[in-house]
Amino acid sequence: MSEKRAFTLIELLVVIAVIALLSSVILAAVSSSRVKARDVARLQNGEQLRTALELYQSSTGSYYVAGAGFQNTGAGFVARSGVPDYPASIISALKSAGTYNSAVLNDPVYGNDAYYLGVCSTSSSFNLYTKVEQDALAQSSSTIAAGCDGANALANGFNYIIGQGGIPGVPSAGGGGGGSGLACATWGTYWWQWNLGCSSGQPFVSTQTITGGRVRMSASVFDGTNIWTTISSGAPVLIKITPSLTGSSTITLYGIPSGGYGMAFDGTNIWTSGGGGLIRIAPDMSTTTYSDPGMGPYGIAFDGTNVWTSNISFNSVSKVTPSGVITDYVGTGANPKGIAFDGTNMWTANYASSSVTKVAPDGSMTTYNGTGAGPTAIAFDGTNMWTADYLGNSVTRVTPSGAMTIFPGTGAYPIGIAFDGIYMWTANGGDGTLTRVDTSGAMSTYTGAVGGAQSIVFDGTSMWTPSISAGVVGRMFVR
Repeated sequence: MSEKRAFTLIELLVVIAVIALLSSVILAAVSSSRVKARDVARLQNGEQLRTALELYQSSTGSYYVAGAGFQNTGAGFVARSGVPDYPASIISALKSAGTYNSAVLNDPVYGNDAYYLGVCSTSSSFNLYTKVEQDALAQSSSTIAAGCDGANALANGFNYIIGQGGIPGVPSAGGGGGGSGLACATWGTYWWQWNLGCSSGQPFVSTQTITGGRVRMSASVFDGTNIWTTISSGAPVLIKITPSLTGSSTITLYGIPSGGYGMAFDGTNIWTSGGGGLIRIAPDMSTTTYSDPGMGPYGIAFDGTNVWTSNISFNSVSKVTPSGVITDYVGTGANPKGIAFDGTNMWTANYASSSVTKVAPDGSMTTYNGTGAGPTAIAFDGTNMWTADYLGNSVTRVTPSGAMTIFPGTGAYPIGIAFDGIYMWTANGGDGTLTRVDTSGAMSTYTGAVGGAQSIVFDGTSMWTPSISAGVVGRMFVR
């Protein structure tokens, strides 16, 4: 009969030490995940508040929120310091104005001291600050101090600018731009947002040569950090543009098998069309090409799972699953160019038949006729689809049921369309302008963009327009 051997004291201590070490590693990982989750929630909440402030300004003409709290007396929000006649919560004020519908914020770490609204002295621009816990995410003190009311934000421990606001058309020295006639020198801390000529009252525009004179940049897409576009002439090139607010943006070029008219981002990969097929570009820049006889991709869109193409020569769309299975659905209007997703259905803008087609997840289609002439691009505003009507110098608003309203008056040959969270914008390839369209169809057209624009994409602060003819990309600050 064998005798059972007990653990020695040293063995027990070793086991206890290993368990303690593993526990500390697991707790550290859990703690880090929680910190990251809290920071993500702050940025998401802050983006909702930024949008609410833009809507408030659009209806009142000022970012000073009447009845807003200050110095952290409001529930979960802080407004500009030194404004003692604002005793109530800014969130309550925004709710009363009908621009904000979420719950009152109470941060799990910072309580009522998690957000700070700094409004510049003209009330024409603002910065929205928060406190993040991750050192790697926090911005420098000089960045914070440079913002509207930044010194107070910095003094109160705020270390991250969620976003800034300031719409095009701030008042010029002579009262131009639809404002109240403030001096150019008082247009807010972020001077680079505005045209330094001031009197034109339009957004600041910059251009940068990308390709050493090469032309035919076409589609564009934003991946959350970088702008991507392609060159389809000569040896095809994929261009990555890393934006900068202080100087020239960083440009990186990559060779690809072919380049075409459409681009999309699926959360991991960049997709572009070309050579009769669809090209997936992984983060390591490796490429995979998908094609079948029924695919002739022009536009590309992502539905959260699958990538879809509009096939201009086949009056069809194609669905590409993550595993690369391709299904073609025929029956759109004639010459579908643009394609966009509304959260449930894909929609195509059909150039030759002045129509749009709604494509359900199972591929069934409904076509609605009556857009402006030659719709070439399409975008979703959260409720309605909008088309840029290339031959009609117009945009068309399309409701979910297919009811249409045409709004004429864009710049010449609107070829791309993008939504900034408040306004639709068209890139007008015929005259080097951008047109801003509000939800009622009212328009403002701004000069100075690049000529020959082929698409437009929004990165959170600026509209970007790659040119087909000039070898440059244009940037117009709109936030």
